[in-house]
Amino acid sequence: MQKKCKYCGKEFDATKSKRLYCSDKCKKSRWREKDKKRKYGVHMENPNAAVVDIAVKAREAGMTYGQYVAKMGDTYHA
Repeated sequence: MQKKCKYCGKEFDATKSKRLYCSDKCKKSRWREKDKKRKYGVHMENPNAAVVDIAVKAREAGMTYGQYVAKMGDTYHA
């Protein structure tokens, strides 16, 4: 039976109907990915996105990150 791997998308011959991954490598990689998301939440892919965004805004305003956060108050703490 031909199936598509849930991790890499490659077509493979499934020996059992319940098989979801083309190899043990894909199975383990997907498990690790899910485990990291479970441990660290949905922001694991880019954990510093909020900090980077604030730093960019601070530089545009001609300030350091700390100056910008202090001036804006508690609203922008990442």
